Amino acid sequence: YPLRRQRQMCIRDRVQQTARVILDRMSRDLESAFITERLSDNMPLTGLVGKDREIDGRPADRVDFTSLSHVPLTEDDLPSDLCEIGYHLEKDEEAEDLVIFRRDEAVVDEDILAGGQPQKLSGMVSGLDITYEDQEGEVFNAWDTLEGENQGTLPALVRVTLTLKDEQGREHTFMTAMHPELSGTGTK
Repeated sequence: YPLRRQRQMCIRDRVQQTARVILDRMSRDLESAFITERLSDNMPLTGLVGKDREIDGRPADRVDFTSLSHVPLTEDDLPSDLCEIGYHLEKDEEAEDLVIFRRDEAVVDEDILAGGQPQKLSGMVSGLDITYEDQEGEVFNAWDTLEGENQGTLPALVRVTLTLKDEQGREHTFMTAMHPELSGTGTK
């Protein structure tokens, strides 16, 4: 019985560590989200686009944004902090789980929704749900600084709910929240 309990604790600890690493990285990236008014075509396009998505009935939200949190992976990477970051889930065809990816593109271009090499952060994901809150506390399931009612404004609060499965198929849900607008950016 003690051996079984110790094994369960190790499994739980592994899942918690995975969640901590993913949510810490997402928090740092989103807290450094950066948008600015585009004064000329020579300026890079900056923004944040969060999409409310599902895969097989499970929350599989996606967020793409410009950020001041570039992580150079090679010596050839540009020395700039400004980059495009994205988080999304894809279905793992071999397992019945989802996989979470983070992409980091050092060159900010006309399409902040693509580019960069996606890096697998973890498998055994059951869901990723992201909500956004404006200055008045209204909650949105999606956010777009490029067009629509939230154009030119970062959310006041972003809440991330990540659900991971352990080796025994049990789900564990982890939540965090961050304030991207603390970086002092936004054009409204």
